[in-house]
Amino acid sequence: MKHRARRPERDCEWRCPGQAAGWNKKLADDFKIKVVSFAYVQGSRSIFSNKIGRSPAELKGMLIRTAGAPIWVESVRSIGPKPVSLPYGELYNGIQSKMVDGCELPYAAAYNLKVFEVAKNIIETKHIYQINFMVVSSAWFNKLPVEYQKILEEECTKAGLEVSESLAKDADNVRQELVKKGMNYIPQSELDMVAFKKASASAYDALKLTEARDAVYKDLGKKLVQ
Repeated sequence: MKHRARRPERDCEWRCPGQAAGWNKKLADDFKIKVVSFAYVQGSRSIFSNKIGRSPAELKGMLIRTAGAPIWVESVRSIGPKPVSLPYGELYNGIQSKMVDGCELPYAAAYNLKVFEVAKNIIETKHIYQINFMVVSSAWFNKLPVEYQKILEEECTKAGLEVSESLAKDADNVRQELVKKGMNYIPQSELDMVAFKKASASAYDALKLTEARDAVYKDLGKKLVQ
C-alpha cells in the first residue's frame, strides 16, 4: 500500500470520486455526520472453518459466524455459507462448541482471538475489504476554527494510514503464523474466484445497493464480473 505520496485528506475528493463525494456531503448535510477520515483500512476478511470449500456451491450450508448488521449477513450469505450472528466475544466458544463451523475475519483478528485453536482451515476468500471511518458530529465539526478542522482531518488521516500500512505489511506474516499453529491454508489461487465474484452480486440486490455499486464502479472505471 503506497499511501504516503497522496496529499492529506481535506475534502475527501481523492477517496470519494464522483458520486461518492456527493454521498459524503449528504451525510453531513442531511444526517449531521461528518466523515473526518476514510483512511482506516483493516484489510480483507476470509473464512476460518473446520470445513473446506473452494466455491460458493461447496460452502453452501456451512455455518459461519458474522456480525449481525444486514450488510455483513448478506455479504456472507451471497458467497454460499449460512450466516450466523453471534457476539464477537462468543466467536471462539461458538466454534469450539460446534454451534458454528467457523467465522470470517481479517488475519490479525483471527490470530488475536486464537481461532487457530478451534478451526482447522483458512479459506482465503477475501470476500470483504474492510474500511473503517472516523466520524464526528458535523455540527460540532463546523464549530471548530477552520485551522483546527484541517489539523483534525490531517492527523486522523495520518494515523489511519500508519495503522493501515502496518496491518497490510503484517498480514502475510500473521497468515504464516496461523499456518505454523497448524491451520491448513487454501489460497485464492485454489478457489473458484470467478464464481465467488458472480455470486456476491446477490448481496447488492438484497441490500438494494446495486445502483450505488454501479455508480462507484463507473467513477473508478471498473467493470463487474458478469
